[in-house]
Amino acid sequence: MVNNRLVPMHPLKGIDAIGNVMRRGLCLDVRPLSCMSCQSEDFERPEATTESLTLIMYGRHDFNKGRCACKNCGIEHKQGLADFVRTGFWPASPDGEKFETIIDQRVFEHFAALKDRALHISTKV
Repeated sequence: MVNNRLVPMHPLKGIDAIGNVMRRGLCLDVRPLSCMSCQSEDFERPEATTESLTLIMYGRHDFNKGRCACKNCGIEHKQGLADFVRTGFWPASPDGEKFETIIDQRVFEHFAALKDRALHISTKV
């Protein structure tokens, strides 16, 4: 509320317990296979960072990339492209270090099936 009027809020902002506007980060629950340091497979739940991530799956969804700590040694791991690919997401750009958009593989499967059923949208003549 600004000047006693309701105003729209950005999707990644929220209100804390005492009424202050705060940044609210959401990240996907994607964790590494194992810790780089101790090889443990036990990680804390990922927490959002400030790096943005766009997911294309049944529409466009805005998230943040996350990081999680190893429960054994405490070292933090950032979510990497390999972690997302392992869980069925693919980058929308060829740069694996600075990926900002990922696409659910079911989107590709949908378009492949659609291409086979609707010949007029096929790229083959």
